Amino acid sequence: MDKKTDDNPWRGLWLVSAMGVDLAVLVVAGYYLGSYVGNWFGGSVFWKLGGVLLGLVAGGYSIAYLIKRFTEDPHA
Repeated sequence: MDKKTDDNPWRGLWLVSAMGVDLAVLVVAGYYLGSYVGNWFGGSVFWKLGGVLLGLVAGGYSIAYLIKRFTEDPHA
């Protein structure tokens, strides 16, 4: 029996979990990076906000890459 990998619900669960974890890690890392830079240059809340926004942008690119890899044909 040859089972298609596209019909596997665990693969979809992996994708959704990876997207959530990836976004959360990058946003938290951006916050801490912004906090570190803010303490170094002067304690402004805008550094933290900039770090969070940078983490969101990086997370968006990472999620787009994950979706692209997930949807491409592995047999092509």
